[in-house]
Amino acid sequence: MANITKKDIVISLFRAIIWSFLFLYTLYLFINKIVIVPGKDWIYNTIIFFIILLLSLVIIIVWLFKICIKKQKIVAFLLWIFLILFAYYSWIVDYPQNWNYVFLRDGLSLLWVIISIIWLTDICFYDKCKELKEKEKEEQMEIIEV
Repeated sequence: MANITKKDIVISLFRAIIWSFLFLYTLYLFINKIVIVPGKDWIYNTIIFFIILLLSLVIIIVWLFKICIKKQKIVAFLLWIFLILFAYYSWIVDYPQNWNYVFLRDGLSLLWVIISIIWLTDICFYDKCKELKEKEKEEQMEIIEV
């Protein structure tokens, strides 16, 4: 098993904190029944809330347990695309309502910016996963003797 570096620990804490804030903020909005999509039934708002809560919870669990995902750049790219489309095409509106200011759409937009930076720079991919990927490549290579 690959060693877990200090960088991996810092990365997992950073990710868990960011996604925990999104999870807790979404939970707060849901519990207080704050409408995020005006003009739609409450069931539509509930579905949006549960999608965000489920996504946040899955990412928190994956990153807390440092699970290595094969093709992590592709997964990060798909998450990036999903957050872009979801934030803008689910009709979430940021607006003040009864002194509760809703910034869910801005939060999702900020997350896709962060994920795009991560995707382009490989900053937040675990060293542990990179080492495992290199070992797999070495095992698959054939040594050709001449």
